[in-house]
Amino acid sequence: MTDKSDGIGSVDGLSSHKRADTMSVSDDHSSIQSSLQKPVIQNISPRTISGVLSQSNQKAIDWSLNGLIAFASYNRVLVVDAIHGLRVCQSLHRHNSSVCLIRWCPSTDLKLCSVDTNGTIIVWDVNEGSV
Repeated sequence: MTDKSDGIGSVDGLSSHKRADTMSVSDDHSSIQSSLQKPVIQNISPRTISGVLSQSNQKAIDWSLNGLIAFASYNRVLVVDAIHGLRVCQSLHRHNSSVCLIRWCPSTDLKLCSVDTNGTIIVWDVNEGSV
């Protein structure tokens, strides 16, 4: 492994992979860490999404860099467009238990990672609605 001045290393012989995003999930499924994640504050007017929040879905919400909000509703992941009136863009079904954590991949606008209470991890292509 070679260290670069920008803090991102590359594996010798695999220079094309030096900017790859690495994501890891904690053992208790309570957090996802990304090697490329940078905090961003969105400038969008506040709105309210009404409804009942399941206890297992409490941490299962994340805001993308392009204004999409992904959140869990039991074992589904819903994606809404926060900029254009909170309209549902995608409903993603693959988990067999409640989704407990969601994070957008910071290296691309339309990749999303979700984790359920059984420990199943799914990386979604939100544009296609597929894994």
